Amino acid sequence: ALSCFPGSMSELVHVLDGQRDVSSLVNDTLEDSGVDQEGKEMLHQALVLAHERFRALDEGMQEFVLTSALEKAIDGVLATPSAQTLYRRAIENELLSPLTRDARIGKYIIDEVRTVFLALPSYLQARILLTAVRFENAKSEDTASVGNTPEIVGALVAQGGVVAAKLAQVLAEDPNIDPTYRNVLGTMRDENDPMPAAVFWGSIPRPVRSRIARLGQRLGTGSVKQVYRCEFSDEKGCDWGMCAVAVLRQHVEEEALASLEALSFSNELAPVAKRLGRLVYGEFFLFAEGEALIEFATTSISTGRFKVVDVLHNSSKVLVEQMAVGEGLTKALDSNIKSVEEMSATKKLLAKYHNAVLDAFLVSGLIHSDIHLGNAVQSEDVNGEPGFIIFDIGQFVTIDGASRLALLWTLSSISNVERRTTLRAIALNHLGRVSCLSPAVEESYNTPKELRRRLENAYEEAIQPMENGELPSQRTAYIMFLRAAEKQHISLPRGAFPVAKLIDGIISQQEDLDLELVFDPKIESFLRRNITWFEYASVGWKSFRYLL
Repeated sequence: ALSCFPGSMSELVHVLDGQRDVSSLVNDTLEDSGVDQEGKEMLHQALVLAHERFRALDEGMQEFVLTSALEKAIDGVLATPSAQTLYRRAIENELLSPLTRDARIGKYIIDEVRTVFLALPSYLQARILLTAVRFENAKSEDTASVGNTPEIVGALVAQGGVVAAKLAQVLAEDPNIDPTYRNVLGTMRDENDPMPAAVFWGSIPRPVRSRIARLGQRLGTGSVKQVYRCEFSDEKGCDWGMCAVAVLRQHVEEEALASLEALSFSNELAPVAKRLGRLVYGEFFLFAEGEALIEFATTSISTGRFKVVDVLHNSSKVLVEQMAVGEGLTKALDSNIKSVEEMSATKKLLAKYHNAVLDAFLVSGLIHSDIHLGNAVQSEDVNGEPGFIIFDIGQFVTIDGASRLALLWTLSSISNVERRTTLRAIALNHLGRVSCLSPAVEESYNTPKELRRRLENAYEEAIQPMENGELPSQRTAYIMFLRAAEKQHISLPRGAFPVAKLIDGIISQQEDLDLELVFDPKIESFLRRNITWFEYASVGWKSFRYLL
């Protein structure tokens, strides 16, 4: 019934949400329509009844009804060529208009948003449009409404599914994006609507579900999976006790496929789609995530004060872990509830964790790229010593010694202006030994000389001044180098992108929490121990020339 409403769907949503009077909607909808008074009264009665029944539903069912109504209406519009122009106009008014008033969002971005949105399936369009419609104050033309735009963008992206969340994380690394938007996009991983407990329960495979005696509280909802506390019973032949059970979110695979397909229609985002696909699809296989946790528990990081939870069951659709009992790190570092002494102790422990992560990379080539504070809790061992229990490691990789050395020289070479001259040649020499040109390059051009030329071009592009005239920081320059290398069709060593996430995670936490800076000193110490005599002479000569 709602999908067949003859007027504006956005105004209907406002009536159902109690933000607009029924009578005024009837008058606006039927104005100049030729409908007599009896017809107006019939529509008025129908809307009053719809409003009463809608308000009697719980919040989750209200969301389902509105999304389903919008989806059905969109399907009808897309099947009627004459109505598509009106739909595009509605998209401009409800979705894009609030964005165009913010000067920080360029026209080309608006065009890309429009292209990708129209390529999405109707159920994702409905979710995003419903969110846009509910930001009623965003339609105000005054300048104050511009301040709400980052909030609107975050809410819209959150409705776009797992690919949108991953894309937001990638865009958050772009130094050309306004810092306010980077902050909003960088936190998208934490903002996901949970699926109902009944759906979660039904998603657990029957052999595992049959051993569960009690479903407890929801522990978290990520972009890919949802986690509940579950009690496994001895009476059901399982002595695991209280555990954390993770299953894939409902329809997450279908959403990902549809979203990645939509991105292929965008000139700007199509090149990113393949990398996003690897990020997203890699997290759908919970068996592999369990195996990664088991393997990670044997590394140098998972020793002493830092432990990884035990994996009790891992299969393609479900992961069962030992409960990580402790206090979340975000809460442990909250100045509103913790004393200065408590926070100081946690910060010291976090700095030691950073050291352990970096040591694992420097010594064995292990890159733990997801050191998000939400992936661990703080706890005490049997001796009362504080430590971290890690329950989610994301995707980690191990690289060989040559790749590790190449990436470390690259990071060191872009750390300041002087080194971008004195260490550049050494970094590119090492990269040239572990990189290659992609198949997109014609075979006749695929030579070491051509590879070196393209590496030089990518490096030069990465260290250029930004739009505001400032030189890029180490973190920014490295991200720009990775992107420039992609445009040059260079296949860098497999650890290049995980290292970017490692840098971003550690440096961000060091800056936000005022921790000891350990990244550059450790890299410099490692390279000093592994430098050749020829490289040492090269650095000395170029440093001398730089000073001249």
